[in-house]
Amino acid sequence: MAIGMVPFGIGGLLSLFLTGPLMAGLWFFYVKQVRGQPAGISDAFSGFGPKFWQYFLTKLIPTLVIIAVVVCIAVIVVLIMLAGGGFANGRRPTNFSASLIIPLTFAGLVAMAVIVYFMVCWIFALPLVADKGLEFWPALQLSRKMVMKHWWMTFLLTFVAWLITMCGFLALCVGVIATGPIALASLTSHYEAVFGDLSAQ
Repeated sequence: MAIGMVPFGIGGLLSLFLTGPLMAGLWFFYVKQVRGQPAGISDAFSGFGPKFWQYFLTKLIPTLVIIAVVVCIAVIVVLIMLAGGGFANGRRPTNFSASLIIPLTFAGLVAMAVIVYFMVCWIFALPLVADKGLEFWPALQLSRKMVMKHWWMTFLLTFVAWLITMCGFLALCVGVIATGPIALASLTSHYEAVFGDLSAQ
């Protein structure tokens, strides 16, 4: 979070490189905790090791998907604004512009649904790389295939975890120190229930 606040675009670039390894280490730390295994600071920062680029790519692919869909949404919003421009100027809009508003709005909602779908499907890709030793693409594929068997339950759990985290942000952002671990621990428990029996590669 602190890295993302660095100005001039540097923070975004650093976040792109460091978020994957940092989150992979946290996942690995929590997986060991859930299994009752000893876990320490070295586990939390284990993402900065031989598998650094695998963690980076595992996080990069979903990020690129989000960026692509967000760009599509931005284009749709601009088109909607242009199509509805006649209303704002007190003029009667053309049939072409008026007919575009509803389908473009629908397209924007579909684009947002695509983001949610893939983010839920790929939520366990990082721990699969860290815990099971998979490479980034097989991890993304396996996460999607397994989550699809109970997508709505995973979505609801992810949504609740997000709400818990947001409660911490509302408490002057300091509360996330308490709510963040609770949210990640709940997701880790779900990961263990789904993938715990899978042998490491």
